[in-house]
Amino acid sequence: AETALRRALDLQPGLHDAQNNLANLLKAKGEYEDAETGYRAAISAKPDFAGAWNNLGNLLEERGHTDDALDALQKATDLAPDFAGAHSNLGALLLRIGQTEAAEASLRRALEIAPNMPEAHEHLGILHMQRRQYESAAEHLRSARGNGSESASVRLNLANALRGMGRLTEATAEAN
Repeated sequence: AETALRRALDLQPGLHDAQNNLANLLKAKGEYEDAETGYRAAISAKPDFAGAWNNLGNLLEERGHTDDALDALQKATDLAPDFAGAHSNLGALLLRIGQTEAAEASLRRALEIAPNMPEAHEHLGILHMQRRQYESAAEHLRSARGNGSESASVRLNLANALRGMGRLTEATAEAN
């Protein structure tokens, strides 16, 4: 796939989708600088390409460039207000840096668009855990699991929410 994308870009350098897809492949291979260059090339070719802004934001966050990641993810949500994935990614980043009110708004927006999005439910569950709102945390974490998330963090956070509610038997079963 990489060879075909590079060939297509040699023939037509302005193919924003091909640039974005190549950047995704490079990121998956751990070639982060080249991936960033690819996302930026896609954005240069099509400045309103919300998907590339979202991907760039995720990459920048992974590389520790939080402020730039926030800018890119915000740009993605500004360009595509109904892009649930971008709202979820923005909300998760905001949660990680302690901006819980903004995180909650972004995650709730993601769920308005895509009510079954497991990532948004998981991060809202974590947010509610931080607030010691264990029942709503458990509700969101169960929704994350029920909508396809099998991550260990969902199970662990759900076990902790159940423990916080005093439901120790269920918490133990969930943790195992």
